[in-house]
Amino acid sequence: MSIEQRNTTYLQPMRYRLKKLTQEQTLNQISLLTGGFYTMSAESAFWIQDDVRSREFTSFGRLPLIEGSELLHKITGKDWYFLKVTSRKHNMDYIWYDNEKNEFQFWGEYKCCIRAMNAIRYRIHKVVNAGAAASSSAAAAASGAACDKDITDELLPVQKKRSF
Repeated sequence: MSIEQRNTTYLQPMRYRLKKLTQEQTLNQISLLTGGFYTMSAESAFWIQDDVRSREFTSFGRLPLIEGSELLHKITGKDWYFLKVTSRKHNMDYIWYDNEKNEFQFWGEYKCCIRAMNAIRYRIHKVVNAGAAASSSAAAAASGAACDKDITDELLPVQKKRSF
């Protein structure tokens, strides 16, 4: 019986600069982004408003997308799938991507905000490294094709990893 090893990715710990917002500031910001909460389901709108009003302050954080917006779709998924999953999983009030500032924005309880920011930061790292690995593999294949020696027999089969 063989033991399968998982590739583990470790990111350096990061300290986020979270800002405290009042209930009014939080609801105003989210309302501006969502057309007065009309671009979401009534259930989601009520939940956000109730959750924000259940505490004195809401934490607000920003996470820049340094790698470039061309990777945005891979990071967020089709129809913003990964932002929605992260938002639900970490009990966030709202996660938004600002195209002009090229950053993710987070509203929620302090610890939830940190966990969600870490999850998106990990997702960015994973997507960027997958792209880098694919391009380095293509470059290695191109340079290997230029060699006189045929190393086809030396190559090992590679299993594809599932992406989430």
